[in-house]
Amino acid sequence: MDELSAPKLIIAMPQLTDPNFHRSVVLLIEQNEQGAFGLVVNREAETVIGDLCEGLQVPWGGSEEIRVLCGGPVGNEQGFVLHGPLADDRVVSSREVAPGIHMTLDMESFRTICSRPPPEFRMLLGYAGWGPNQLESEIRA
Repeated sequence: MDELSAPKLIIAMPQLTDPNFHRSVVLLIEQNEQGAFGLVVNREAETVIGDLCEGLQVPWGGSEEIRVLCGGPVGNEQGFVLHGPLADDRVVSSREVAPGIHMTLDMESFRTICSRPPPEFRMLLGYAGWGPNQLESEIRA
């Protein structure tokens, strides 16, 4: 399905009743013959990022109001950071997953970004994953 080539936003139709994706917006990051990987970008968790950072012993330099997002139903212990370009000399290990959107996975980069988060910063726990042809099949259904 060419129209599903990543990156792309997938918006759940109102009639989708699966609680994992009801009214969700997924940033599709990878899609190939092995399956698909994405992050739900519009579902807030109860946890604020400062509390998460405190538990990980990572200094947090951002707003106390920013909540962690539920990135999807798989791997809820795995964290992902989506961020915009960094405006200073900080060096982090990240890759651009969509124009102007970078994804960081490693702890040292997380620590660096959290010390002075850019305005475009989201911390997500978990992800959305599909096996070969599963996403395409679900969309057709």
